[in-house]
Amino acid sequence: MESLDKTQKRNPSIMIPIDASPYDPQQRIFPTTFRNPFTDFWQFHQRTVETYHAQKQASVWNRKVRKQFDEARGTYLRMIGGFGELLTRYKQI
Repeated sequence: MESLDKTQKRNPSIMIPIDASPYDPQQRIFPTTFRNPFTDFWQFHQRTVETYHAQKQASVWNRKVRKQFDEARGTYLRMIGGFGELLTRYKQI
């Protein structure tokens, strides 16, 4: 958690080695840089978890709390899906 706290204000790039030998045998390892465009990923995760806990702790079924959780969960899942799609595109390239 301490490491995440330090890095959540930055958007570090990740160097990914790719085997390019099927296309050019001289380039067995081809480095590519990946930078996450979802800079607020951690905040969405925290918001979703917080609304989940609020929904679970509600003594009675609360429509407003449930709606907040459903919206946070939907946004978070779409963000994860978009991130997965981005990684798939990077892999195809």
